[in-house]
Amino acid sequence: MPQIKAAKKDLRQSMKKARINSRRKSEIKTLAKCFSRQLEQGNESEAKKTLLILHKKYDKAAKTSLYKTNTINRRKSALMRKFNSKFSRAKK
Repeated sequence: MPQIKAAKKDLRQSMKKARINSRRKSEIKTLAKCFSRQLEQGNESEAKKTLLILHKKYDKAAKTSLYKTNTINRRKSALMRKFNSKFSRAKK
């Protein structure tokens, strides 16, 4: 345990940030699982809504440095590929 007042405050702040970060990561993981479930069920409208929310959450995570930018871009791209492969319509 820290003895200096500033170090105690720093510990409190880092613990608070860790709780917030884990909550945000958990939300993203839960939404990703929900999105996968909706893809399996073939529910296009709900999957689209969840995808938009996921993109918004991922952008916020990148902005707050929760994940690196390239990681966010890779995950968003993978989600879009899954969505498009499931619900793409053949254009004739």
